[in-house]
Amino acid sequence: MEQVPESSSQTLIINNNGGSTYSAGGELVNNLASLTINSDITPQPTNDQLFQDYSTTELGDIHVPEYDIARTHTRTRRVDTHTRTRRVDTHARTRRIGTHARTRRIGTHTRRDGYKRRAVPTHVCSTNMANEWDPLTFSDWDIQMPTAVCITRIKCDISNIFKDPPPGIFISPDSDNLTKIHALVIGPSDTPYQGGFFYFFTRCPPKYPFEPPRCRLMTTGNNTVRFNPNIYANGKVCLSILGTSTGPSWIPALDLSSVLILIQSLMSQNPYHDEPGFEQERVAGASNAYNEIIKHETLRVAVCEMLENQNSCPKELYERICEQFFKFYDYYVQVCTENMSRDGETMQDPFNESRGQFQYGSILARLNNLRATLENNGNEGVGNDHMEQ
Repeated sequence: MEQVPESSSQTLIINNNGGSTYSAGGELVNNLASLTINSDITPQPTNDQLFQDYSTTELGDIHVPEYDIARTHTRTRRVDTHTRTRRVDTHARTRRIGTHARTRRIGTHTRRDGYKRRAVPTHVCSTNMANEWDPLTFSDWDIQMPTAVCITRIKCDISNIFKDPPPGIFISPDSDNLTKIHALVIGPSDTPYQGGFFYFFTRCPPKYPFEPPRCRLMTTGNNTVRFNPNIYANGKVCLSILGTSTGPSWIPALDLSSVLILIQSLMSQNPYHDEPGFEQERVAGASNAYNEIIKHETLRVAVCEMLENQNSCPKELYERICEQFFKFYDYYVQVCTENMSRDGETMQDPFNESRGQFQYGSILARLNNLRATLENNGNEGVGNDHMEQ
């Protein structure tokens, strides 16, 4: 093999067997196209020969390029693998840290910017996703602080309802948590819900109004009475804007008033037809039979039970109930008197719900007792203590 010349000439020397390529200074040349090859060196090695020699030859302490490339590639892969491993480990630690932080927040009782978050047992957060609609039992929002936009918008919604309340709708914001709103919806006239007092518990999400609120009917006779095909006995309200039914979804332009008005609209003259697929009666007289059941249960549960239990709703709403009771009293008595002959008759629910028997005689006696008690107490209710929310 020819020796690398010591002069500073840029003449390139290649061994006759197709070995490595060096500049006159002894440095490895990587870009053959930029150099002049000594014309005395013949023949030119083929690519296969170069590859074979590069992969098997070493000169002194200088490693063959292909070997270095291979080693570098291996190191690169090792580094990349190591980096991925660290990323995975870091991600795992981050998830563990986040879980730990959430666990700590769940049991924390804090007050920040006037917003009070109560301690929630850790087992509550493992509630089945089927209850995600429920503002009482599904407490994922307890571990999140409402945004400034959320608080501002809720205050605006509440103010608008107080300034211009929809007919038959009253609200009472929770004293400890502004995202919780208690609402009273009075059953519209000329419907089987007329004069009923329906208490709803509503909660706005931390990202309100970009996400819909959750709503639950609390007036259900201890989860035994289904007042509407779209209002279940467990209190679930099926409305598309709440994400609990199919149809148009929630948009930020909607507000608390919109939700309550839509809920009130479910209390229609013929709620039987609100059930999908029951736009027409499947059995003659089914719609009227359903109305008679709803009318009876409205008086029994949404009037008598709501008034008899002063802790059934916040004080402000209970006072509204007492006021409205006297306005509807004559109607209550009329319904009971007209249907007294049905006492003991089994209520035939067209949806096969177990309903029990008509009890108009008992309801009338309770109504008379409530009136006398309220008059004696100056419309302040039937008891002295009131619920703490």
